Amino acid sequence: MPRPRIKNSVNQFAKSRFVFTMSGMDGVEFWCQELILPGVNNNEIILGTPTGEPMVLNGDTNEYGSLSGRFILDENLNNWAHMYRWAKGLTDGNKEIQGEGPQEFIRPSQLIVTILNSSSKPIKRITYKYAFPVNLGSIPLKVNEDEAEPVTIDFEMQTMSASIEDLV
Repeated sequence: MPRPRIKNSVNQFAKSRFVFTMSGMDGVEFWCQELILPGVNNNEIILGTPTGEPMVLNGDTNEYGSLSGRFILDENLNNWAHMYRWAKGLTDGNKEIQGEGPQEFIRPSQLIVTILNSSSKPIKRITYKYAFPVNLGSIPLKVNEDEAEPVTIDFEMQTMSASIEDLV
């Protein structure tokens, strides 16, 4: 007896196939090794009722968690330094950053995660708007360490809105 065919069969999600970019960071490479996409929570509204039993309703806003990840540090520290100046610029506004001269206030950016299928073709694009860094990991310096092992930096970005686009 022949096996039944399953229509629209799909492969399992390939968690290692993604591309990460940030708007406004032209020429800066972030070789991301890991990304954890933020969850979303719908807020709730609690209303009092004449009977004393509270009524819980779905609210009108979404709250996004933070996007976190890990990237490989480039040998000139460009990717770490760029993220550092961005984070510093958000808190310093137009103050001078030592050694850098006057800085413009760096506005929140868009983070774009493109999900690839098992054939490395783009299938979804998730755009997080109004993103800004909230945590940038330290750079470990060690003697007698395996030089072949890349140095990775953890980071965390806060996001305020997201959209998902189908690319297929």
